[in-house]
Order: sequence, then structure tokens, then C-alpha cells
Amino acid sequence: MIVYDRWGEFGRPVLLLHDDPHDRTVWWTLAADLIAVASCTVVAPDLPGHGLSPARADCPPERLARDLDRLVTGLGLLRAPIVVGHGASAALAMAFADAYATRCVLTFDEDQQGIEDAVLRSVGRSGSMLHLTDPQGFAAEIRTLL
Repeated sequence: MIVYDRWGEFGRPVLLLHDDPHDRTVWWTLAADLIAVASCTVVAPDLPGHGLSPARADCPPERLARDLDRLVTGLGLLRAPIVVGHGASAALAMAFADAYATRCVLTFDEDQQGIEDAVLRSVGRSGSMLHLTDPQGFAAEIRTLL
């Protein structure tokens, strides 16, 4: 069982994957900002062992990617999602993109040296991957992909 929050009903799905030790609530402000300015559906799940989702003994990224795909399709979201991986969940975002149709993968972490960085390259079945270290440009970058 994966507990999640959903904002919006229409538009491209945005799947927000939190870092350890956070849960889905870390995305609430960004989700509210996105649906206020763009037509999209935002889904923020609690990954296993975080928030209200129970822990699992065996949870490789490929299995969890399948579970997230079932969540997205079960919600009736038919368009390829933008998948956002924060910190360690970047590997999960990549596993999702390798197995399922994905508009784009965005990974985000804070650069320890404070240098802004953005790298664009092809990845899996997704259209592209963008890695950001500038927190102020993160929401704006998602909006440009919707």
C-alpha cells in the first residue's frame, strides 16, 4: 500500500518522489504552487517506510517503479508523467523512466559547494533528464515542462 496526496484533476501528471528521511509532506508547497499556475495533476506518494506507507522487507527500485506506475494508471492519469526525484530517490525516478513512458525526469539535490548546475541528457524511455542544484529554479523548470 502506498499512501499519497493528489492535487488537480487535469493536465500532465507530475510525480514527486521525496528523499530520505522525508515524506510526501515535503512537497505540499511546491504542489500548491504548481496547480495554482499550471494545468497539471500532482501526485506525491509516501515511499515505503516513510510517512504513512508501511515499510517493506524487499523494495528494489524496479519493484517500487512498478508500484508507482500502478498508482499513476490507477488514478486514471493517461499522459506520461514528469517524474521528480529528490536526493536518493533519483535512482527510483530513473528506474521508473527506464520501464515506463515518462515526459521527463528531474532530479534535485542541494549542491554542497553552492554552484548552480543543470545537465541535460537522454535517459531510458523518457524524453530527457534534468539535474538541478538550484532550488529557486526548480519549480520554474517543472512549469516549463507542463
